[in-house]
This record gives sequence, C-alpha cells and structure tokens, in this order.
Amino acid sequence: MSGDSGELGREELAWLLASLCGLYRVPFDAALLQSAHPPPLTRATLHEAARALGFRTGLVPSAGLDWQRLPLPALAFLAPGAAGEGGREAPTARPVPILILKTDGARLLFLRFGQGSPETLPVAEV
Repeated sequence: MSGDSGELGREELAWLLASLCGLYRVPFDAALLQSAHPPPLTRATLHEAARALGFRTGLVPSAGLDWQRLPLPALAFLAPGAAGEGGREAPTARPVPILILKTDGARLLFLRFGQGSPETLPVAEV
C-alpha cells in the first residue's frame, strides 16, 4: 500500500508471492524468482514479479481507503510496531509484509510474514 522505495528481504518477497500463488493455484518457483530478480529487492521488484506471474498490481494509500472496496487478497506493509491480535509487536524496524485476506470494513484479517496463524487488526491502526 506504500510507495515502491522500501527494500524487501529475499524471504519476504518469496513469501508474499508464494502466498498469492498458493491462493490462486499458480505455480511458484522460488529459485526462478531469485534468478530473475537479483538484489536489490524493492517494492517495485514485488510489482514486477507479481505481474510476471499474471497478477494485477497497483498502489493504494491507506489514508481514507474504503477497505470494503479493496480487491482481496491484497498485499500491504504494516508500519514497524503495529500490533496485531494479542498485541504482538512487529519484530523489525522495517515495515512488515502482510497478506490481507478479508475485511468487514472495521477490521482486517491477515497473515503476517513469519507467522503461521491469521491475525486481526483494526483498520484505524494501519
């Protein structure tokens, strides 16, 4: 949801794309991703790689967003320190990649990079 300037780790990029591919049953090969997109890996790389896999991408600012109109699933980045379910804090100083699965307009159900279980977060905290 943010700009394209943020750097991504190799594991973050692979997780985001593998998660999308898994939901849509699109074949995914992490080794092919790595060879096609050498570092530096940025959010622009994410858009390019997602489009190469057949996904449509774009940027949407979260301020004033009508969350119920957002096409889901969607990829986003939580600000460092944004808490999810249970008050867990993001473990890094970088924005944390998430995959938004569902929203009721007031809360988001999402998967956080590095976590196995879905979490919820009020949209006001995004």
